[in-house]
Amino acid sequence: QWLAVSQSAGTIPPTETHGLMLHMNANTAPGPYQASVLIQSNDPVQPAVTVPVTLFVHGGTVSVSPNAIDRTVGSGTVLQETLEISNGGVADLHVTLAEPAPWMSVSPTSVTVAPGGVQTATVTLDGNASPGEYNADVRIESDDPNTPLIDVPVHFLISGAALAAAPLTLDFGQVV
Repeated sequence: QWLAVSQSAGTIPPTETHGLMLHMNANTAPGPYQASVLIQSNDPVQPAVTVPVTLFVHGGTVSVSPNAIDRTVGSGTVLQETLEISNGGVADLHVTLAEPAPWMSVSPTSVTVAPGGVQTATVTLDGNASPGEYNADVRIESDDPNTPLIDVPVHFLISGAALAAAPLTLDFGQVV
């Protein structure tokens, strides 16, 4: 039972008021709950008052950390970053992650996060792509009714190969 009233009967002296406490239990399945509290009295003008009560229980509540990835690597370097997906809600949270770029992969691409729990996903950035600047989003979709979609921006800079010479100085003698 998700709704209870603190008192089911009582007497209120003339010109006085009395408060009633409504107890709502949100530890139930996600979704909307509606009921009415009927207050009856011996008032000849208004013998009954109906008070509508609505409770909406949210399921999972998603949050992601970090909220962005910004990395620079040398050409040929593969880098892994961890995303933490948290559930602040009262029901399991079902999450899918999309990898939108050939230089980036995500594993796993689907997780279930228990209430109060955290799951991780690994974002792999492949520096074997051509040197340059790359931007994309890791798209996170969930059944959180308030935040069904989160995009985590990824900025990835692959620097070119370094050129090295040895010895550092060259002596050609006298050039004519």
